[in-house]
Amino acid sequence: MTVDSFTKFTFLVNGVSSLLGWNIVLACFDFFSEQFKGREPATYFPVPLFAAYVFIVLIYNEMQKCISYRKMILWGLLGTNVTLAAMVVIALLLPQTTAGYVIELFLCFSLGACSNTTQLSFFAMINYLSTGTVSTYNIGTAVGSVITSLTRIIILSIAGSSSSNIVAILIYFAIGLLMNFIDIFLNCRFFNSEVYESKVRPHELHS
Repeated sequence: MTVDSFTKFTFLVNGVSSLLGWNIVLACFDFFSEQFKGREPATYFPVPLFAAYVFIVLIYNEMQKCISYRKMILWGLLGTNVTLAAMVVIALLLPQTTAGYVIELFLCFSLGACSNTTQLSFFAMINYLSTGTVSTYNIGTAVGSVITSLTRIIILSIAGSSSSNIVAILIYFAIGLLMNFIDIFLNCRFFNSEVYESKVRPHELHS
């Protein structure tokens, strides 16, 4: 794989993973609604998530002055994975409890903060790359939504409804976590590449 092809492939996967965390939660609202009956997760989970989106947008310029894209992206992806895993664990250990629901709301804020930090850093970096890489990233975001939906349909057709089959939910989240770990690996390679050193790093604002 050539340097340019590797960069485009990395940003294709970046596009897929940029919205992956929320897409997974969105597709599993029936599971969370079953675990927290009467609390309407589909209505209230998005509130802290989008509040985190706004918060990160407001402070991102200051963040990039003191934190490298490498750290924001790798820690953002890792934070997204930890948050997704925690959401499943809390839903299973503390179902139908106020404490569990409140923790889930905080985790939604964490998911929004980690996801948006990563996504904004992807956007910042592609400004210094080729137009082909920009197009590839945008395609990845669309492909990510399609993959999420298709995976959900396939798993449910095999294992049954998520509200009654925990194994289906665990498989679904595991696939999402694996996808993010693959993205972490690809970005680790990208941050050690000539493309990053020559085209992106000179423009970073952190000291």
